[in-house]
Amino acid sequence: MRFNFAMTLIQRRLVLQLEGIVMIAVGLFAAVLAPLEFSLFKNITKNLVGLGTLGFAVHSGQIFGLYLVALVFIPLGYGHLHLRSCLKTLDVAGI
Repeated sequence: MRFNFAMTLIQRRLVLQLEGIVMIAVGLFAAVLAPLEFSLFKNITKNLVGLGTLGFAVHSGQIFGLYLVALVFIPLGYGHLHLRSCLKTLDVAGI
């Protein structure tokens, strides 16, 4: 028995649009969480003197990563949602 796993064009569009919604949601969540994390980190460094450089670097990296996720996911999600032609190449490449 053979199964047909090929998706129709409408199904592909729906999947890409759903991916876009999820990417925008994750990007917006990261964009909201990053300033909150930064303000919390500022309060922690005031109260704790012995945080150390490694702890400071790790926490700064987390904040930078949240901003990076927001910077990448929001435009990518917008492109998926509106089905831009450049997404065909990215989708085929597996990025």
